[in-house]
Amino acid sequence: MSFDAGQGEMGEYGATKIMCHIQNPDAVNLETRCKGVQDGAAEAVAET
Repeated sequence: MSFDAGQGEMGEYGATKIMCHIQNPDAVNLETRCKGVQDGAAEAVAET
């Protein structure tokens, strides 16, 4: 799930810790997705 698409949905549901695993290092699409998760988690005051 992209955090940009979810608009912080995980945080709205009460998630306090969120993990985004990058299976293939240097895969730009995965790094971008996890960056979105980090940004959205910061807005929702959740740990990544």
